[in-house]
Amino acid sequence: MCKVNIIIITSFILLITSVLVCGCVLSNQTADELPSGNYIVLEEMDNTTSTIYEGTYGLPQLVQPIFYVNYDYSREHGYSNADLNDSLKVVYVNYELHKATPRSYGGPAIYGIYSLPKTINDNLTIVDVARNGTIHIRYDNQSIYLKTGDVWHAPIKYWTESDSGLSLDEIPWSYKANSSETIVIKNIGLFDKSLAG
Repeated sequence: MCKVNIIIITSFILLITSVLVCGCVLSNQTADELPSGNYIVLEEMDNTTSTIYEGTYGLPQLVQPIFYVNYDYSREHGYSNADLNDSLKVVYVNYELHKATPRSYGGPAIYGIYSLPKTINDNLTIVDVARNGTIHIRYDNQSIYLKTGDVWHAPIKYWTESDSGLSLDEIPWSYKANSSETIVIKNIGLFDKSLAG
């Protein structure tokens, strides 16, 4: 009889301990989640520069106007591709700035992220976001945590490119150029959905 009571009491203690431990874990997970009333803005600036060292580029340079996003939805350039709803966690903004020759692009591309993790491209995955505005990303398999205002610089890439074709007057052209790419990723910060618009 005594052994039975000890087994029952021990089982009860183990059950209570398990419930408390699980409760603490769940409570911590919930406490660190981004509230549905907030979203984080993550900005990626892709800056490519090319310099021709041989030949010429025989077509008109493509130049697109660049506008910069207003991150709080309050003015003209808000988030045309991001629905402001309870599920919105991250607004990802990508500027592609291609300077010099032969092409020049602007931006930005704007995406609303509603569930995580989210793969953005071959290099970048948004893993998670925290209540305090910290965003966890993975870039080329490197794990990176960015607090509000933090900036991360990817290693600079260098390469040589070449192209050829016919001009509008059907005159042959060709070129070789040295190019480099600098990528900067910044956690712009935490925004309140109720203040948008």
